Amino acid sequence: MRSLRFILVFDEKTMNKRLLPLLVLLELVLPAAAQQQEVIHLKNGSVIRNIAEMQHADSLIRVRTADGSVFVFGPGDLARMGYERRPSRYKTSGYLLDIEWGVLSGRQSPRWQFGPAREAVNSFSFSVVNGYRFNRLVGVGVGVGLDAYREGVITPLFVRASGHLFNARFSPVYALDAGYGFYSPVFNDLPGGDNSVAYRFRGGLMGNAAGGVQVFLGRDIALYTMLGYRVQQARFAYSSDVLESREVEQLLFRRLSLRLGFSF
Repeated sequence: MRSLRFILVFDEKTMNKRLLPLLVLLELVLPAAAQQQEVIHLKNGSVIRNIAEMQHADSLIRVRTADGSVFVFGPGDLARMGYERRPSRYKTSGYLLDIEWGVLSGRQSPRWQFGPAREAVNSFSFSVVNGYRFNRLVGVGVGVGLDAYREGVITPLFVRASGHLFNARFSPVYALDAGYGFYSPVFNDLPGGDNSVAYRFRGGLMGNAAGGVQVFLGRDIALYTMLGYRVQQARFAYSSDVLESREVEQLLFRRLSLRLGFSF
């Protein structure tokens, strides 16, 4: 992370008992932005951060940090004092891993002409996303999952753009997914034991837009929940040698997606 610093450079020849108290006073009272912190560089290469208190007495400088550590050194040991950008308490960049599960909820007409015209359907959904977060607002990843629709289980492979708005423990979040959902015989068992009837199910394009809220449980882990809208194309085809017929049904699943997940 690039530092923004206001630096005061010290020379042993100019450092005297009158100048030192003034510099210490300026260091304590100069206004700093909320995202900046005081920092002291010593000539031996040490860097002191998280400064809670600074005192000058008997030609010595005494510094106490937020964790209770105490540093005592003379004016000749001091290289420079200034400000630098305060590191974020929470992860804002680097490798990202999202693991989430949830429910896809909607209404659709039954496949056969029996029962209500439209009925409620709820199905399980799970996905894993790996990628890179450039900053808190923008992260990009590639995901794979399982969406268990009534007609069959679809395995979506997709690209995700996501982020959180605030550098705080609680923050609104968003996620945009776009990809293709594949039908896999590993997770499906279509009927068709009779060789005279053949069934075929194919996936299609998938899109999802969601927003919600997350809470950081630590610097590198957050729990989030999101509500979104998912669209999935699919095609169901079946043919009969006996009836010498073939029918193809184009499907478009529209679902509300309620998801709960962990971000690392």
